Amino acid sequence: MRTIKKATAYESYLQHEKFLDDQSDECPIEPARDMNYYLLVIFHADTDKRPCRPVVRLVHLPHAPQTNRNDTTANPRGVEMVNACQLCEMCSDRNNLVVDNLKIHSVKALAITDAEAGYMLNSVADINQQVSVRNFSLSHRSNLALIPRILHGAFPKGVATVFQLRVASSATDVQLAILMLQDILNPGRSVSMKIHMLHPYLATPDNLHDALSLFTQPLDTFAFKSDSFKFAVF
Repeated sequence: MRTIKKATAYESYLQHEKFLDDQSDECPIEPARDMNYYLLVIFHADTDKRPCRPVVRLVHLPHAPQTNRNDTTANPRGVEMVNACQLCEMCSDRNNLVVDNLKIHSVKALAITDAEAGYMLNSVADINQQVSVRNFSLSHRSNLALIPRILHGAFPKGVATVFQLRVASSATDVQLAILMLQDILNPGRSVSMKIHMLHPYLATPDNLHDALSLFTQPLDTFAFKSDSFKFAVF
């Protein structure tokens, strides 16, 4: 079993942030993706083969992945991933959000900027701490629709930000994923606008999967199970 180096990606991010601070303010800088950070959302399959139990993870790649179809086919092993952080990973024995390789439905990948990765590292650390140090009840949201999707906007959101989790006593895996994605993604992104349309409590795993599908790329699940990053080839 491979040893996951969690400090590597964060240390690299801090070095990159120091580099940005040293640049002149007169020179505009485009959003940096030099560290090859990818946000992954791993969905498991329920008894009806529908997406459920989302697990949110941040990974760092040693170099940019291959996107050309021929290059991807020629390199079946993909690029080795370094896990930077994972939402609610090993927070407590009863609140684990773990990846079950035998039940993976799909893996969605989104390239994020170095700044967004930094926000995610902080957000995940904050959520993980809140879940682990308090008597926090974490449950899995089912695909049972409580209220029609079209009516979600008419209902109060309850816990609507990551910060409000400090006073909450319970949450679902989908709720945490939505709140964290709303917190870390640049609001100008199309995917961010789509995520903000989801009701944190009423949205189902299916709703989250549909919102991400249009703006993310699917990964090859066989490569993912061996800790490798490779886009799916259809």
